[in-house]
Amino acid sequence: MPGHVRAAMNWNTKKKMNSDNYSMAIVDGMKTIVCKLKSNALGWTSIGYPTDETNLPGWFKELPFDDSTMEATVVDQKLENLLGVLDWDLQSSTNTKNTFSNLFEIE
Repeated sequence: MPGHVRAAMNWNTKKKMNSDNYSMAIVDGMKTIVCKLKSNALGWTSIGYPTDETNLPGWFKELPFDDSTMEATVVDQKLENLLGVLDWDLQSSTNTKNTFSNLFEIE
C-alpha cells in the first residue's frame, strides 16, 4: 500500500478513535500532507492531514512527530534535487556553525 494512502487512513482512524466530529475526513482524491512519526504505541510510521483542514485538532498536535526525518525528506532532499546538479557543496556552505565561526575570523 502506498505510504500516502496509509497516512490518510491513519488520520481517519485517529479521528474516529478521538470521536472527532469536527475535523474533515480524508476521502479519495483529497490532497494531504504526510508527517513522519517516531515510534508509538499504534506502530504507525506516518499520518497525513488534509491540506484544506484549517484547524488541526489537539489529538493531532500531540502525536510524536519525527522532526529530523521530516526535515531531511522534505527540506534537505528537495534542495538536493533542485541544486544538486550544480555540484555545490551545500552542506558546508550553509552550515550555521561554519558561517558563524567565519564571522569572527581575522585574516
